[in-house]
Amino acid sequence: MHRNKASWTRMTGLQRNKMSKYKKLLEIFGLRPRAPPPRVFVSLNVFNARRPPGYSQPSTRVIVRISIWTLLVLLLTFMIVYTVILVYVDNTFLQQSSIRGQGRHRKVKLTGRLRMPLHGFTGEFLNMSLDENHKILHRKAVWNSSRFYNDDVKLPQCMWQAVFRVLITSTPKSKSQREAIRDTWCNPKNFGEDNQKWHCIFLVGLSNDDQLNAELREEKEDHNDMLIGNYFDSYENLTLKTIHGFNWSVHYCPSSFIIKTDEDCYINTHLLYDFLLHNNEVTHNLYAGSINDDKRKLRVIRDKTQKWYVPYEDFSEKYYYPYASGMGYIVSKDVAQKIISESAFIKPIINEDAYIGIVIHHMGIEPTRSSRFVLSPYGLSVCNFMYLFVIHDVPPDMQMELFYKTVRARDECQHQNKITTWS
Repeated sequence: MHRNKASWTRMTGLQRNKMSKYKKLLEIFGLRPRAPPPRVFVSLNVFNARRPPGYSQPSTRVIVRISIWTLLVLLLTFMIVYTVILVYVDNTFLQQSSIRGQGRHRKVKLTGRLRMPLHGFTGEFLNMSLDENHKILHRKAVWNSSRFYNDDVKLPQCMWQAVFRVLITSTPKSKSQREAIRDTWCNPKNFGEDNQKWHCIFLVGLSNDDQLNAELREEKEDHNDMLIGNYFDSYENLTLKTIHGFNWSVHYCPSSFIIKTDEDCYINTHLLYDFLLHNNEVTHNLYAGSINDDKRKLRVIRDKTQKWYVPYEDFSEKYYYPYASGMGYIVSKDVAQKIISESAFIKPIINEDAYIGIVIHHMGIEPTRSSRFVLSPYGLSVCNFMYLFVIHDVPPDMQMELFYKTVRARDECQHQNKITTWS
């Protein structure tokens, strides 16, 4: 740093006038010096390798020489430009979406560019061309299911040794349904099993009732089998609830298979465990259930007065792709991982089961049709429970009845041939 004390006296009138303007500018920022402003420079010097003749010390060579005030202006300019860029990127690429609830809206901040997790890369991905890989990695994500975790509630306990995990969509007021499931097919010990061969998790959102939310947290502490999401619990948000459940299972509690079902269903868990462990031959790209491929039922509803109305901007096709009924479907571990990765690019719609079908279609996976999923529990014989996996439309007080039929079937129907296929 170098000062020239005589420089001020050698200044012309024009130079002094300019300097006075600089002084006023500096006064605004509180930078005015007490004495007349000297010419202060910042220099970057380097030593010359050779000593000039007559010099006892190595000489130096000036690389950069800049006024300190110029340096401050450059730094200030850089900070302003950098801040403007950050604000622009945040407003442009980080979009927001309103998630509807009954008379209540909750803003959920969505993502910009996707950061692909390691498990999202498959052999097919690695074998793609560079252009195809570039397109995948630079697709714009439209939402992020990782944002639905509730910081106020601990995550449920994970049973790592479970062969499959059952994700059960439930509502805040459905405690009786949850208790009925806990007392019957959800607990392996009820079937005489010593270890946790399967594991149940209830997926629940938040209510407008603070007292009910407090009761949910208390129930969660008692049983440790509830994933309480940070979203309003409504039918419109069923898709968010389901994908959030997959997100938790993939990232915090992986298992070989995942079953998604509803609280009004009965799962023949012991039979399903035996089938997946000993008879199932499809361990990858598995998406099995009661597949809906009827064109009349697959038609997208555009009438705004209807419950399942979907606008064109959310899904533009005339028909949904074939999908498994939301009463219950089974996916393998790799499919669950792909659902989380792929769903980030697909805007959620109100039809949860149809939405999963859309994601599955984008993944290029062919659904596995099974007749072992039925819509009603009425008229079933005891021996039917040697065949059926999932039964829909089961009230809480009927769960125990079906459980007893399951136990009886193991003793009374041994004469029947064991079914070892999905249908």
